[in-house]
Amino acid sequence: MKFVKKLLPVLLAASMLAGACAAFAACAPAVLPEPEQPEEDPGDDGFPLIGYFNLPDGFVFRDVRYEITYDVLFEDLILTEDAIAVCVRENDHEYYREMFLDMEFCFDTKNEMYSNYYGDYFYVCPVENYPVEQCVVLWSEIEACGVFVSDLFVMEEG
Repeated sequence: MKFVKKLLPVLLAASMLAGACAAFAACAPAVLPEPEQPEEDPGDDGFPLIGYFNLPDGFVFRDVRYEITYDVLFEDLILTEDAIAVCVRENDHEYYREMFLDMEFCFDTKNEMYSNYYGDYFYVCPVENYPVEQCVVLWSEIEACGVFVSDLFVMEEG
């Protein structure tokens, strides 16, 4: 009986300590881990894989057909942030027409273009070292996403 009397305060203290820990844990704000960002992984051709958006293979703008290219690198272009048009899914044209009242449009006719972070549209931007009829860049809200060239494209002699 003496053993139980000596053990009782220890058990009582332990249960009070456990209760206090549980109460503190319930009141403490939950800290969520930051979402993991996928690492940039070079593809088979050495270009980074694009994980946040899907660009169209091509589009028609001002009666000129542009195709995506990986032969011209962003480093070879003098980029501007001046948008001359907006590229949208053909099915979403009515929605974006109200959003971009004063802009020209070109369309992803396959309706497969998307962006996880910037909306399902891209700005069509000229580059300083090529005429618009030869080369344009699709630009998201914060970065250049793809280089598009036409059949008229002639590589600058460096």
